[in-house]
Amino acid sequence: MNNQRLDWVILRRLLWFGLAASGILLIAGTVYGAFLVPILVSSFITYLLLPLVDRLERLRVPRGLAAFAIIVGSTAIVVFGVVRLAPVLYQQMLLLGHLLPTAAKEVQNHWLPLVADYASDLGLLNASEFSETFGLSNLVSHITQHLQANLAGIWKTGTSVAGGLLYLILIPMLNFFMLKDYPLLARVLGSEVPRDLVGPVHRLLSTMNRTFRSVLKGQVIVAGILGILYIIGFSIVGLQSALLIGFVAGVCRVIPYLDVIVGGTLSAIVLLSNFTGWGQALGVILVIAVVQAVDGAFVTPRVLGERVGIHPVVLILSVLAFGDWFGFWGVLMAIPVAAMAKVLIVAIDPYYRASRAYLGRGNS
Repeated sequence: MNNQRLDWVILRRLLWFGLAASGILLIAGTVYGAFLVPILVSSFITYLLLPLVDRLERLRVPRGLAAFAIIVGSTAIVVFGVVRLAPVLYQQMLLLGHLLPTAAKEVQNHWLPLVADYASDLGLLNASEFSETFGLSNLVSHITQHLQANLAGIWKTGTSVAGGLLYLILIPMLNFFMLKDYPLLARVLGSEVPRDLVGPVHRLLSTMNRTFRSVLKGQVIVAGILGILYIIGFSIVGLQSALLIGFVAGVCRVIPYLDVIVGGTLSAIVLLSNFTGWGQALGVILVIAVVQAVDGAFVTPRVLGERVGIHPVVLILSVLAFGDWFGFWGVLMAIPVAAMAKVLIVAIDPYYRASRAYLGRGNS
């Protein structure tokens, strides 16, 4: 039998093996649910750092020492970045929190009356109906007060601090042992794969690994480039909190089109809190439009190219569906998971088409 083909019996065994492995992972996730977040975070960080440890080991550095050195070095880089950047971003977050009530008051006192007059002129709603429908002064006041209080006390919650300290200890420890003992773990797990499925499983996992790394790397590069472009553009037009808004918009770019929504909303809050005319507003709109044009024409095609290879409608629906099921983490992982699903379908499809289930009983 050709090594690139599987008959229907082996294909079914492969699918059942995948379901069994998924079931075991689900049970393990349920048992260790209290520590699921640090385990998943540690696994993801291990996945990112594994090539560096493997490279150092090939250079005859003891694996334990290589794992320890990389964890210490990466932790130092992260801590340095947080110490240098976090205070600036936090101050700009506080500034945005203070600007929000002003922006809400400007909308209520200036823009809503204009919209009310326009709606009345069109015969859509009279003034009293509009006021009843959009009279959100109390709601806006409560929302802004809660946002300011939560923002100011974001680092003062005892449980969050305790949980954060636990994660700071647990995650590096898990990373060290995962990196150090990865070859042993891979051998143990590999020995559990049915012998006739070793080749197909290895090829499938190798393809999924290459695709996931490619998509992940591409998303990070695109987000970084667009974040820098947003920061530069917003700074040129003189937008307050340009660093924070550009940084957040860039990070949000890992989710399609979320950078436009989040960056535009934050920019609108700043503009409405101190509206001085349409010049700066048009400048912000121009910055967003130019960044999107550059992204669509050059950045995403050059960086991602055909790495994802999924129709934009499918990506958007995947993001919405995963967000509905799993919240923020689902939204974040929607594109990589969709890419993995495509790899799985593409890998199985040739085997299915060569099987009796597709060709019929009379064919072989």
